[in-house]
Amino acid sequence: IEFANVIILNKCDLLQEEQKGRVRALLRRINPDAAVYETTRSNVPLNAVLNTKRFSMTGAEAHEKWLKEAREGEHLPESEEYGIRSFPWRRHRPFHPDRLAKLLNDPDTLPPSVLRAKGLLWVATRPNFAGILSCVGRLRHFSQGQTWWAAMERDLWPEGLWEDLKPLWQEPHGDRMQEIVIIGSFDRADIEARLDALLLTDEEMQQDWSTFVDELPAWEGAAANGEHDHAH
Repeated sequence: IEFANVIILNKCDLLQEEQKGRVRALLRRINPDAAVYETTRSNVPLNAVLNTKRFSMTGAEAHEKWLKEAREGEHLPESEEYGIRSFPWRRHRPFHPDRLAKLLNDPDTLPPSVLRAKGLLWVATRPNFAGILSCVGRLRHFSQGQTWWAAMERDLWPEGLWEDLKPLWQEPHGDRMQEIVIIGSFDRADIEARLDALLLTDEEMQQDWSTFVDELPAWEGAAANGEHDHAH
């Protein structure tokens, strides 16, 4: 749905108006740019779905900028009528790998009211690379993202990067942070408390993070998994 340029909302004859409204609100949250057609038995004009020329490779390649909502405040209007909302959860403290594993392996760590969650993760035992979290309902996906800029020599940075990083940068960890956009109908304070409980405690922040047990899915290379260049 996130990458679609045309969405067919079929079997609308089986839905009540309120149900259709909730689905439309969710679709607008996940993909505000797609054309949405409400149909019965998929009855839709062919010119609406074939050769529409709506697809843009440039747009698709830039789609990972879903964090613009968190960083630039480009929010969609709140769909309060149907209770679908979103917010960015941002913290400058790493996840404990063992507690993060609970989020990945136990779907009940987040309530069913969270329909979609996606963003960048900072794992204490993996200081060189960001993680990418994707949640859809009860499904979870955790993968390796890009290198944190703080883990790279500054002479390798693109020109002008620092101006973009300054609002996000916090010493001594640089741009390492949690940044997850949550979509659904939920109590924001409850979601924040659940995620905050997975981070390092004040006491753990002072410990040697490399001693923490990390049984998360392995990434490519020793450096990606934090065996080297541990920083905190």
